[in-house]
Amino acid sequence: MENKNFTWNQNGPAPYSRRHSLKKLDVIEQYVRLYLKTLASNPRIDRIALYLVDTFCGGGTYRNPASRQVELGSPLRLLHVVRATEAELNQERRKQFRIHAKFFFSDVVEDHVDFLKSELKKSSFSEDVGKSISVTRADSSSALKNIVSQIQTKSRKARALFVLDQCGYKDVSMEDIHMILQRLENAEIILTFSIDALLNFLTEKQPPTETLQQFGVNTDFIRSWRSLSRNDRESRACAQRFLMNNLHTSSNVQFFTPFLLFSPGENRTIMLAHLSRHQRARDKMLGVHWDQQNSFYHYGSGGLYQLGYDMRRMDYDNDLFSFRQEDKHAMREQLQNELPGRLVRVMSGSSVTVEEILRAVGNETAARNDDILDVLRQMAASRDIEIRGTDGKVRRPKTKPNLGDRLIQPPQRKFVFGDGKGR
Repeated sequence: MENKNFTWNQNGPAPYSRRHSLKKLDVIEQYVRLYLKTLASNPRIDRIALYLVDTFCGGGTYRNPASRQVELGSPLRLLHVVRATEAELNQERRKQFRIHAKFFFSDVVEDHVDFLKSELKKSSFSEDVGKSISVTRADSSSALKNIVSQIQTKSRKARALFVLDQCGYKDVSMEDIHMILQRLENAEIILTFSIDALLNFLTEKQPPTETLQQFGVNTDFIRSWRSLSRNDRESRACAQRFLMNNLHTSSNVQFFTPFLLFSPGENRTIMLAHLSRHQRARDKMLGVHWDQQNSFYHYGSGGLYQLGYDMRRMDYDNDLFSFRQEDKHAMREQLQNELPGRLVRVMSGSSVTVEEILRAVGNETAARNDDILDVLRQMAASRDIEIRGTDGKVRRPKTKPNLGDRLIQPPQRKFVFGDGKGR
């Protein structure tokens, strides 16, 4: 599908950038930097190999509407952040460290592909085109099938990051997502999804199409959503929660971390979600959003919450979480109240590892791992729990828990029993 928001043409200049689009790119770039540094965290490793895939690449550059300066699009940002991170890592190492990255860029519009090729030819990456950089014209679904097959022939365990920054909501199907995650064990996906574009379509009294049904949009959903049409903000808040929850369920991926970004120019809400099998990856992406304060938000209290669709939820404004400093303070208080009850349920009268509790609550909080570990440490200091190392010895309360440590209920526990749902 052609990107109606941005058009690149060899006979004209690059399109003007938009603030919300640049914010999305900031998040993607920052996450790639953290992703690379995490892979390189073992000082004994002197090389890493990975694949970076962008099937909505566009023309590669924008013009800043205020300064008229060139802004880099996703393909060039990916190229630059890999090169810059490699150089940064080499400043800290005695032995040379190499990042062997293969880039796949694709777009369905021929003019966009031609524009990108021209930009790459003028850049310092020109000699890599046709070698480590592949640029093709294809619709996203066809491109993904071809790219995944190429990666799979190398290794099912290859590290691969897919940037699926679609314009609306129709061009990335659940079939595409399942195919990536099933065929590549270490794949991660950054997906954008225009929730309001879908809802605007439904306002036109359209029946649920096959495309919409894969996101859980059926006649019951449409009927319930339209019953709240008297309050557009409330109905959209409920619908957004439902769609995010169903995207998580339908994707069948353990860690689905969604955040919302409002586009003032288009008066619509866009979801940016990170899909991964790994709790540590989810934590890194969450850290990016904390750094991008006031740019993204999600529906949830910050403590333990469920992202589900609840037509009874009236006080939706109190569920907006914007990653501000005051949100962080409230989040810590909520975690201290809610985590004990959640921990009891996960333990089921026995014990649980720190890693297991992080995995259990990974999709239920805006808290990073360090925030959760601090609460566990406070609980140990209050003797609500014992934290035992792999050697079976009780760890000192001031010691930061390790992933393999076990959380034990002491003989006389002092848990505060709550429902653990962030209510």
